[in-house]
Amino acid sequence: MSSRPLTQAEVDVMAERARLQCEAPHCRGDMARAAALYASLSTLPEAVRSHEDRRRDLVLAGALILAEIEQMDAAAHDCMKDTA
Repeated sequence: MSSRPLTQAEVDVMAERARLQCEAPHCRGDMARAAALYASLSTLPEAVRSHEDRRRDLVLAGALILAEIEQMDAAAHDCMKDTA
């Protein structure tokens, strides 16, 4: 994998993910459902939601998706340790 500077979007999603890490654990699927909601909000027209609000919704959706994937990976890793 080549090394390249992170985009502002990547930096923002990672910062939001770090902020979410301070919150309590969620049930499996909760973060994915919340991410879907935030992503769907971003599709509303700019007359309803500003560009900044839409972008913030997508950053939060990306962070929630990342958190859900990390939670799934951790659960799979724990399961593999239990069967070893």
